[in-house]
Amino acid sequence: MSITYRKDKKSGITYAYECTSVWVPELRQARNHRKYLGRVDEDGNIIPSTGRRGRPARDKVSSTKPEAAADPAAMLKERDQEIATLKAENEHLRSLLAGISWLLKDAALTEEEIDQAEQSLQKRSRKSS
Repeated sequence: MSITYRKDKKSGITYAYECTSVWVPELRQARNHRKYLGRVDEDGNIIPSTGRRGRPARDKVSSTKPEAAADPAAMLKERDQEIATLKAENEHLRSLLAGISWLLKDAALTEEEIDQAEQSLQKRSRKSS
């Protein structure tokens, strides 16, 4: 009995299998049987499967029925607010990235110029917050 690892070339995910050899007397040959154990994370730890072919384990499935859908208009309004918040945050991050890339372009800056750029970035971040 051993554990083997297989990496999916398309997704890059590594899977772990338990391999055992079984002797088949009729054929006078050994056959390998593989049992799927789960995925392997970045640290090399095996994340066990539920054993149910992609379905969540029973204890994780809630037996209660889902609540009735909320008011669609309220849901749309909430989604629009979230989108506006994310757009503002995205714009803020883009301005910070532009400032950082500007600093990296001209690596031969003096300390005064770097301090001025940092102050400028801090003022921008305060204005957008």
